[in-house]
Amino acid sequence: MKLAGGKRTKKAKIKCLNCGHVQDIDVPKGICLQFYKCERCGKMINSPKGSCCVICAYSDTKCPVSVG
Repeated sequence: MKLAGGKRTKKAKIKCLNCGHVQDIDVPKGICLQFYKCERCGKMINSPKGSCCVICAYSDTKCPVSVG
């Protein structure tokens, strides 16, 4: 995805623990995403204790905060 000014956002494929649906999400810059809502089943998925965020725990990539 391209933002205004030509900047690209990082994408992640995140998997719902409830229904197994995989969806593409934009990875926010500079913050940890503590939860997300599955677009298929509507379940709120929270980051597990000890994990940076739902992106680090349940997606195919790590968030910019944990990468440093």
